[in-house]
Amino acid sequence: MIRVRGSFLGPIMKLSERGLKLSAKMVYAILTRSIVSVKENEAWFHFGAQPMRFSIREFHMMTGLKCSGALEGSRRETDIFNWELLKGRSHKLSDVVEQLINIREDASEERVCLAMLILVESILLWKSKGGSFPLEYAKNAQDMTYPWGKEAYIVLLKSIQNAVANHLENKSKFELQGYPLVFLLWILESIPLLRNKFSRCVPTVEVPGPTYLCEKYTEVENPSLDRVLQVEADTKLKVHCILPSIPHDPEDDISIEDKYSDELETLKDVTKKGYKLTADD
Repeated sequence: MIRVRGSFLGPIMKLSERGLKLSAKMVYAILTRSIVSVKENEAWFHFGAQPMRFSIREFHMMTGLKCSGALEGSRRETDIFNWELLKGRSHKLSDVVEQLINIREDASEERVCLAMLILVESILLWKSKGGSFPLEYAKNAQDMTYPWGKEAYIVLLKSIQNAVANHLENKSKFELQGYPLVFLLWILESIPLLRNKFSRCVPTVEVPGPTYLCEKYTEVENPSLDRVLQVEADTKLKVHCILPSIPHDPEDDISIEDKYSDELETLKDVTKKGYKLTADD
């Protein structure tokens, strides 16, 4: 477990152990304020008429997960380990747990890979209770350099896009897959007034490497929609369209190729210059 905690999953494990709950009303308030665009690999929203972007860069900043590199199915031609769950086309989380139980105690490398796969599938890639995962996940679990962040971001983004589409069709319910807590923390980072009112964070400490944003949150409230809307109406409201960089972050420029939008580029430019948009804009 010490090796797993010291891996790319360290920040996520720290966050999960704090037991933060998803604030459905805060998430709902943002999902119902989407900006329709040609972008397929990022999502745009507005709050108090101010634009805000959720992309793979913001996902990485929240989690510290590796997001660079190709996905392209399994990147490994031959398997390192002889796992039973590698023999089927798909597997369930319980299959990975059973495989871990059956691995001998001295096979530390195998046990670490399986333990990390359990955490990845149960936290980052979660879709539904009892659901199955593709064979490629088990194959890629043998590769410690695999970009699980990109995989997890795509799962979450697609569910966000589906939720936005359902709202546009006047459907009141939505379901987010993957790790929606990351989306909530991005909302709090993008809207400091929401963060200050409805969350608690540990004091910032200078460290040699990057400190990812999920690591600082210790509590998050679940306010009513009315309280969220009160913040939106506050004259002191400030919204970060693009989150400021994390010092020493090696993937600060991470992105996924996407369609170009003149309108969104203009939004980024004017907000970067300090212009505050109004509802009329």
